Amino acid sequence: MFFKTEEQKEHYEKIGQLADQFSKRAQQYDLEGAFPIENINDLKQIGYTILTLPKEFGGKEASLYEFILLHERLAQGCGPTALSIGWDVGIILDLATTRPWKKEKYAAVMAKVNENALLNRAATEAQTGSPTRGGKPQTTAVKNGEHWRINGRKTFTTMAPVLDFFLVSAAIEGSEEIGEFLVPRDTPGVRIEKT
Repeated sequence: MFFKTEEQKEHYEKIGQLADQFSKRAQQYDLEGAFPIENINDLKQIGYTILTLPKEFGGKEASLYEFILLHERLAQGCGPTALSIGWDVGIILDLATTRPWKKEKYAAVMAKVNENALLNRAATEAQTGSPTRGGKPQTTAVKNGEHWRINGRKTFTTMAPVLDFFLVSAAIEGSEEIGEFLVPRDTPGVRIEKT
């Protein structure tokens, strides 16, 4: 392994122990087609969900290099767990780099992340598939006073059963713009259908 610091080596060994535990559960999750909630909870307990969260919000502020180093080891134990939590941890790193929201909103969401809140993007739709193909979302956003009304249906969102926040892509009505909207799980009208 290419450890740059002793701390990276320690984190790697800690993740390795969990990955080995996860590998014992992986077959059962596969057989049942079940979400690896126990694995996600174990990752929360060791602080993996705040791995890339900036230190100013109580996180570990890991670099992309360290994230990939640890994540590769995690995936050796349970691929679905790594895929799932990787979206959250990677998006936190992306948000730390881009800081797309007003300072107060960003700080409030990162405070929730520090308390183990999970988030992911909700973008895939039946008509357009993955947004990487360039399709315009059928989900719409309409400005309603100080708020936005989001209306649509996403066909797939990784970790939906345990997410606290969804970053929803939507076409802004009356324009050619596409926006990404932070939607808390408990927002009226949010529904998750298990498929």
